[in-house]
Amino acid sequence: LFCVVLSMCKSFQQLMVLLHEAARTLRELPSLLFFPFVGMISMAGCTMLFVDTTLGAMSLGPSEVQYWLEYMNLPTAQYPSLVEHFHKISMLVILFSFVWIYEFHTGMFTATVSNATSHWYFYRHDTRKASRLGTLCAFGRI
Repeated sequence: LFCVVLSMCKSFQQLMVLLHEAARTLRELPSLLFFPFVGMISMAGCTMLFVDTTLGAMSLGPSEVQYWLEYMNLPTAQYPSLVEHFHKISMLVILFSFVWIYEFHTGMFTATVSNATSHWYFYRHDTRKASRLGTLCAFGRI
């Protein structure tokens, strides 16, 4: 029990050092506080677009499905089951697209924050390269 408490004490000290460094980073790079809202607004817009697309695709009637399949040059005469399964296929495509866009947003967010933090850490004493708008500059570098 003593060893567990001792190891937890050391971990707690490391946690305090990390939190102190994170607070200093946020003091010197205040744009890191507002950047998550940009990603949240962008993802909310994409979600609304995908909901609209899903509702539009699911509410298509058989004649409209036939029209769209012909528009995409898909032979409906050879594959009559394509018309029947259009809603399922389109739902899978929309779901895959949504997951891809979500992962893209997550990757851009992670890359931007890590780029801004690393740029701040390595160039914080260089007045020519230091910037208070680190996340905006980092987003531009990505």
